[in-house]
Amino acid sequence: MKSPITLALLFLSMTFLSAQELERVYPTAEVGTVTSIAIHPSGLGYATQECGLLLKTTDGGSTWQPSDIGLSDESYFAKIQFLDDNDSGKMIYTGTYGLFYTEDGWASYENVNPPEGTGLIRDFVVMGNGEWGLIRSSSFLYTADTGETWSMTDSLFNGGFRGLVVGEKVYITGGSFIRESTDYGKTWHVVFDANTSLRNLVQVGNEILAIGSSGFIFASTDGQTWASVDPVGWTGSGTTLIEENGTLFSSTSNRLYISTDAGRNWTAQTYPDRILRTASVFLKNDGTLLVGGQNNLLVSFPDPTDVTDYSILFGKQGNLRDISAYGNKVVAIGEEGVYVYSDDGGSTWTESNVPSFDLNKILVIKDRVFAETQIYTLAEIIDNNSQTEIYDVGDNTHSFEYDHLN
Repeated sequence: MKSPITLALLFLSMTFLSAQELERVYPTAEVGTVTSIAIHPSGLGYATQECGLLLKTTDGGSTWQPSDIGLSDESYFAKIQFLDDNDSGKMIYTGTYGLFYTEDGWASYENVNPPEGTGLIRDFVVMGNGEWGLIRSSSFLYTADTGETWSMTDSLFNGGFRGLVVGEKVYITGGSFIRESTDYGKTWHVVFDANTSLRNLVQVGNEILAIGSSGFIFASTDGQTWASVDPVGWTGSGTTLIEENGTLFSSTSNRLYISTDAGRNWTAQTYPDRILRTASVFLKNDGTLLVGGQNNLLVSFPDPTDVTDYSILFGKQGNLRDISAYGNKVVAIGEEGVYVYSDDGGSTWTESNVPSFDLNKILVIKDRVFAETQIYTLAEIIDNNSQTEIYDVGDNTHSFEYDHLN
């Protein structure tokens, strides 16, 4: 039990800190959720994050680094699309409030977001005639000159959420409706009312699938007649869903769903602990699945049918729980063995990981670092990256003090 003097000093310390201006020292980069992943055949790729942040790869997605191209869009719905398989410099960045176009790999770019129309930007499509289509929450606009001039559809249009180009036709989900355009977005008509909110559209072979909330799926081979599908093993919303070579991949907050029969049957896997709030998926040419999530997280699954085999390419797998310092040595630890340390009083930080354990409490004594694990054992962390158990401190012990280790 702490003495009254200790408690008084603690109170005064907290009061003093609350009156100061706090400065973030770790992580130095902004933290957001990875909302989309795109990799060009050349190996150049980007992963978009909240608040206009980007991660960049030049080796096909094996390694990633933060990339600042000066985007100021502050939105969650962010996505980068490569526009030419033969030219990696041409891209479009879609954000809730901005539409940015580059022809030189972001050395320069232009905000081509049209002043016409209403509603937040939801999706961007390249239609069969090469024109662009912009889906907003309450309008649809199209352009034939890479965003220099825009036209808004004259049809009654209550907005959309996701778009799908099938040959010369365009389909859009909006609320419970699916709308079709056969003249490149100039006019629209309703082809289906699902009576439930629809989140996504995807083509699998000769079928179009409309993915709804609460596990509903509808299918059509001609875009005109739709039938309900009774999916087995599916409870997702379909917001994060892709199709590659006839296989569907959908990632929810903590699960990965895979279907090889156009959404009729699904296998579900629960991600390892702390891989949560996933928001994007991308399948590489070698079959590796990339999944993006919160805390800048990018995870690689060499075999998507086995989510226990994975590697963290970027970001944090868990939250920080405790911090301790001795002299210039500062250490912070957290979930899934997250371990970061500074040898210069917090000016620069090095990231490491102690496998197998959540770390609850940390204590630095001179050049030694001790941590309490989630199974209530005391461990010493050696060379900042390996762990040696010292002794069992008992199931009823949830913290420790300096004098326990003297």
